[in-house]
Amino acid sequence: MSQAPLIELSDVSKLFGPIRALNCIHLKLDAGVIGILGPNGSGKSTLLRLLSGQAKPDSGTVRVLGQEPLKSPGLMRALGMCPENDGFYEDLSVRDWVFTLARMSGLGAKDAGVASDKAIEAVGLTTKRNERLDSLSQGMRQRAKMAQAIAHDPKILLLDEPLRGADPIARNDLTELIRRLDDGSRCVLVSSHILHEIEAMTSRVVFLRYGRLRAQGDIFALRAMLV
Repeated sequence: MSQAPLIELSDVSKLFGPIRALNCIHLKLDAGVIGILGPNGSGKSTLLRLLSGQAKPDSGTVRVLGQEPLKSPGLMRALGMCPENDGFYEDLSVRDWVFTLARMSGLGAKDAGVASDKAIEAVGLTTKRNERLDSLSQGMRQRAKMAQAIAHDPKILLLDEPLRGADPIARNDLTELIRRLDDGSRCVLVSSHILHEIEAMTSRVVFLRYGRLRAQGDIFALRAMLV
């Protein structure tokens, strides 16, 4: 018996007034790092919001680990999200913020403490762990967002423009971290409108444009088809 995909969208559309942000999307995704590529306004963030239960499709079904996000609060334990826009509790330290969100993700206090320190180390913020979030540079803030996304070791990671505003060193470090997250069982979706960012992380891509799925597969094979 074939195993169900980790993520599945069937005939999914999402409208914002007269704007069709996603249009009849059919998509099945399994483990690995997968780039969600497309220009601004192509529906990338909307797709991730549907998968994280922050938005409801106007038609079709969304399933993550076999469950509908909006109807499965327990699914949040298996999801990690690095949003494009910042949403910090600015007066908290890096460590307190990551710890708080790890607790909200279902970890007990002791486990959340260990997981927070491990995640902060993984993103290269150990020396900044006690600094307030509002004192951090943009690159450090991106690292902090990544730390809270991975702290509870989620099965599904949704990373919306994770390199946005990061300096060259942070971009390199975060790219390498995302590559390491591919452990054969976890699905990591990374959105970007910059091709070389995605190519540095993975060869697996999903192309969106004007809310439609335009292509999916190995980026090098897709390129060869265009030659």
